[in-house]
Amino acid sequence: MRRNYSYALLAAAMILLVPGLAFAGADGDFADYQQRGWGWMYLGSFGAGFLTSLTPCVYPMIPITLGIFGARGADVSRGRALMLATAYVVGMGLTYATLGVTFAMLGGSAGALLANPFVVIPIDILFIAMAASLFGAFELNLPASWQAKLNQVGGKGFGGAFAMGLVGGFIAAPCTGPFLAGLLAFVTTTRSVVGGGSLLFVYALGMGILFWVLAAAAMSLPKSGRWMDTVKSAGGILLLVGAIYFLRPLLPWMRTFASPEKWFLEASIGVGLAGIVLGAVHLTFHGTVVEKVRKGLGIAMTLAGIFGIWTWKLTPKQHIPWVHDERGAFAIARAEHKGVMVDFAASWCTPCEEMELTFGDDDVYDAIVTNFVPLKIDVSDGTDEQMAKRANYGASTLPAVAFIATDGTKVGHVNKLVEPDEMLDAVRPGARKLRDVKDGAVVAMPWLREDEAGAFAYAKATKRGVMVAITSKTCAACAELASSLGAPTLWPEIHKHFVALELDVSGDASREEALRKRFGITSLPAIVFVSPHNGDAAEKVLSTITKPGGDLLQLVSSAANLLAVR
Repeated sequence: MRRNYSYALLAAAMILLVPGLAFAGADGDFADYQQRGWGWMYLGSFGAGFLTSLTPCVYPMIPITLGIFGARGADVSRGRALMLATAYVVGMGLTYATLGVTFAMLGGSAGALLANPFVVIPIDILFIAMAASLFGAFELNLPASWQAKLNQVGGKGFGGAFAMGLVGGFIAAPCTGPFLAGLLAFVTTTRSVVGGGSLLFVYALGMGILFWVLAAAAMSLPKSGRWMDTVKSAGGILLLVGAIYFLRPLLPWMRTFASPEKWFLEASIGVGLAGIVLGAVHLTFHGTVVEKVRKGLGIAMTLAGIFGIWTWKLTPKQHIPWVHDERGAFAIARAEHKGVMVDFAASWCTPCEEMELTFGDDDVYDAIVTNFVPLKIDVSDGTDEQMAKRANYGASTLPAVAFIATDGTKVGHVNKLVEPDEMLDAVRPGARKLRDVKDGAVVAMPWLREDEAGAFAYAKATKRGVMVAITSKTCAACAELASSLGAPTLWPEIHKHFVALELDVSGDASREEALRKRFGITSLPAIVFVSPHNGDAAEKVLSTITKPGGDLLQLVSSAANLLAVR
């Protein structure tokens, strides 16, 4: 009998490999399945959910959840265990289906919810509360009246299983990968409530299938004991990692925290292991004061280590010199006879962040900077203006990259997360096509306006300085000086050595005063030539022009010579 039972489990495991193998047949991106039709989209969703259940975010939690809602032990029949697992999976499926329906109804603004503090903070509080429960701070129970009703169905365990399922799916968030991101992007564009809800429900079924398989083997699982506290602690730590995942878009420093150097990875691993050794997993909060302190410190160190490893993995070796001023980017591209690479991204879009790793590859970086001016357009808020820009460049999904000639011709695009080789397959042909597109005439000085970060980043990448023009609409001489700099005999020399940045202080006295102190100027207009390596330091100011007239070309040449010396 037991042999037949083992064979049945083996057969079930082989059957479950089918959607995983089907999913592995593509590159794990929802767009590939979308092109094949709805049948493949459902198969891909099921396979992606199943593979998600094998990740560290879900798999270690399976014995925890089975044990908590009672689907294990010698006194639990196989039928009851399967029913309890079904209640859990249905709860998880309901959560994902609701997510799909919500994204379908909200359309393009849905993703912005994940960057909204009023949405993210309650989710984080829920995750922290669930983690505290697993650490033993309190027990999660349904209201007595609900439990009484559920007892009539078959016991209070069904209510606990269903309630855990409602929130259990979010535990997988850090490991869902680009497939789920592409699936949600598809749902927001089609706005199909039935399609969105059903695709997400099938995704949850795939993620919950192992719960059914292990529930069928529940009678062979060990009894409760100290091991359960250890597993619960591991689950609590995973929940806190999930809380950090959702909190990350709200805190920019969390996205720039890590170093790409190997020492940072080694230090993170060391801190994480030290936390585990100290007692993050094997100790409890029910012991002595010393044990409680060790447990708390161990959890903090383990989280710090996991966070460090995670951010190291998402940190590129070098950063693309992004420009954020659309009009200025095209002006610079005309002046330098390049194209513009437009990258659409959002703070809540993890695949967009992972795309920075591709951009940071040495060959990709060189190919982009040599042939294109990189323009970053942030669409985190999902405003009408941002959605209009996405529509203008054909960026229906995120991440999305468009390669544009200065006359507006699209010479290439990427609409999913890709590896460096695939990105080069888009960049290099796009660069060749630029030669066949006639550049628009440059009619004015190629200014970047109010994009200080982009100006200094681009200046560093192109080994130039920054020419900062501090202007005001109430200053007549400012316009006169700007006009002088735009003379055909002058601006090419400026652009050869400097990136032009305009900062308008109209109606902002405090900002004007801060810029005067920063660059050591006493009046407007003012043109300041600055080394790009530290714009805040006064000693990095190379030269200053405070009035029209004079030999401007000589002043520019002198500043350029100083820049070369620095």
